[in-house]
Amino acid sequence: MGHIIHEILHFSVGACITYLLLNKYNNSMPKVILILLTGGIAGITPDITKFFGDLYGHSLFLVLVLGLVIMLITRKLFLEISVVKLWLVLSFSVLSHIFIDFIGNGVALFYPFITKEYDFHVIQDDLFIYILSIATIIAVFYRKGKLVILSSLLIVALYLGVLTYSKIQLQQTLKSEYKEDDITLLLVYPRWDYRWEFIIRTNKHSISGSSPIFGTDIQIERENEWND
Repeated sequence: MGHIIHEILHFSVGACITYLLLNKYNNSMPKVILILLTGGIAGITPDITKFFGDLYGHSLFLVLVLGLVIMLITRKLFLEISVVKLWLVLSFSVLSHIFIDFIGNGVALFYPFITKEYDFHVIQDDLFIYILSIATIIAVFYRKGKLVILSSLLIVALYLGVLTYSKIQLQQTLKSEYKEDDITLLLVYPRWDYRWEFIIRTNKHSISGSSPIFGTDIQIERENEWND
């Protein structure tokens, strides 16, 4: 179920981005649906290579390649759009998948040359799915769908900005609190109840706790001291 929700998020983001960038070509409901579907498919494309046991689809080096493949497959459906524009828009929708994974559970950005995963974990999927999925559905039936899509993306961007600031602020507070010790590990990630959960390991302690996303109250939930 979690995987399905994750794919719905990628589909919604890709669909919204493609719709927004190709809005002037949305001259009928069938064309709107076609653009949304194509963008949504582009948004989930990086996960296709997972079925073959690799992470190539999540590499920045493959973004333009995947965009090109989707463009070639769908080219005859969008003859009124220039090849380069369609290619770049679909590539941008592919890139949105990698960005979502980066602010989610992590992604190997430079695979296969560097297999390390990078992340700045600030989101859970649910809220974004509701906002973007509803916006996508409205865009199909509402003539001014561009305004709806743009508003939903701006709301999401604003919320991401708030989350980013909150996480960085908490990280700095924790670093300051334990600056006398040598911090060997500091993890901060979102919890299901809209709180930050954090783990700190120093040369003396192992500490875990939580803090509200919209606040500065730090609650220590477990602390262990290393034995010499």
